[in-house]
Amino acid sequence: MSFAVVEETLKALAEKQLGNAAHVDVLPGDLRDAKALRELVRHAPAVYFAFLGGNEATTGNDLHLKTVWGVYFVTKHANKRDARRLGDKSAIGAYEMMRRILPAMNGLTIEDVGSLTFKRLNNLFSLSVDSESAALYAATFDLPMTLALELHDADSINQFLSYTNTMSAGADVPPTNIDTTFPE
Repeated sequence: MSFAVVEETLKALAEKQLGNAAHVDVLPGDLRDAKALRELVRHAPAVYFAFLGGNEATTGNDLHLKTVWGVYFVTKHANKRDARRLGDKSAIGAYEMMRRILPAMNGLTIEDVGSLTFKRLNNLFSLSVDSESAALYAATFDLPMTLALELHDADSINQFLSYTNTMSAGADVPPTNIDTTFPE
């Protein structure tokens, strides 16, 4: 699937450009609340990629999309705002991560998908970001993608007989994840 190919390509690019200097991962979507922010900051310095949506570019049997992909740069330093941006001896800064990742993404051709085009870079500073001793920047890229019409039989899909839940006994107790797959 082309979405998975894009995610894996972007993760590999960031890991190559940053080595062990930053955590690299994929988000399920855009950042919208303080709880999500706290989770991202926990792994800082970090780079996260996300599929943010798309619009139809042309019509026909195949669906031609202009998709939007986001890349988030998260750093944390308890005492120094400058270190969040510039880095220091203990951690890479946001500006250095952006310098290494953004030019490498712009124009990157993803095999059998298309080429990324840089659109925008934003400083997502807010009081909630600052209260986490963090810095947060986001860039967006356009990527043309084609979803080819393929008719499938419903029997070709796994039945996914499973149950997943996260339970918590209180604020001081870490959540417990339950993942169970049932036999057919």
